[in-house]
Amino acid sequence: PISRNGEVICLNMLDIDYFKQYNDSYGHQDGDEILIKLCETIQRYIKKTDFVGRWGGEEFAIALPDASGEEAHQVAERVQKSMQSMILVDPKQAQIPAPTVSQGISVFPDEANDIDQLIYLADQRLYIAKGRGRNQIEPNPSHWGKIQSSKRKRGASSEHRAICHILYLVQHSIKSCDCSLDAFIIDPVMR
Repeated sequence: PISRNGEVICLNMLDIDYFKQYNDSYGHQDGDEILIKLCETIQRYIKKTDFVGRWGGEEFAIALPDASGEEAHQVAERVQKSMQSMILVDPKQAQIPAPTVSQGISVFPDEANDIDQLIYLADQRLYIAKGRGRNQIEPNPSHWGKIQSSKRKRGASSEHRAICHILYLVQHSIKSCDCSLDAFIIDPVMR
């Protein structure tokens, strides 16, 4: 049910930059509010057929079935800009600096042959984005023009069905709890 027209899936691994410092400086309640606002922001920019879930702590996985790398990058930019412009205040109504996010994107099957490669590549790119100074998206937009996009095929391979199953679990981790922090956290060991 995930793939409407083919087998292309983009995965965006997203992490809130310096999140521990938010918790240490402003308290866990404000940290929790940032997590909830990030979830709401992501959901505002994705389609009903897309999936988002907490991968762990302050890291999120966003799956975009039937999206190109360029489209995934546009979603990432919208999330990034929304987070940067967010206005947050602490319980004393003092303004808190807006959080930034680092993001890594990968595409199945253009760049990865299976779920492990898809996740690994997106995660590696997330770390590259953090290494470039955070508040970055990896790869940059020009990368997508260099990739020969796969022709979308009708029907799903067994690998595609496995990815869809994982993404279904990711989707339920937030949808089932309506962005609350009681969301099921996807454990990378469980994949």
